[in-house]
Amino acid sequence: MTAGIAQGENVHLEDIAVNIINIALGIFGIVFTGLLIYGGWLYMTASGNQDRVEQGVKTIRWAIIGILIVITSYAISIFVAQNIVESTGGVLEFNN
Repeated sequence: MTAGIAQGENVHLEDIAVNIINIALGIFGIVFTGLLIYGGWLYMTASGNQDRVEQGVKTIRWAIIGILIVITSYAISIFVAQNIVESTGGVLEFNN
């Protein structure tokens, strides 16, 4: 067994691509969730400082947009991967 792959097991390019995309989107999701928390912290600790309130709201707004982009990208990647595999006659399963 080398790098988690059993001897003689077939490795498909589609599986590798899907795994890379899932890992990247997961990392981006974590980053944007952290930004959402940071923006909320800025907003809650502003203590009446209008500049800090605006910065917190702006950070929250951009973090939500980022999370929506990640979710949309994930949905598109699943759709494309399934259609590519179906058109080539393969089978692709998404196990989360």
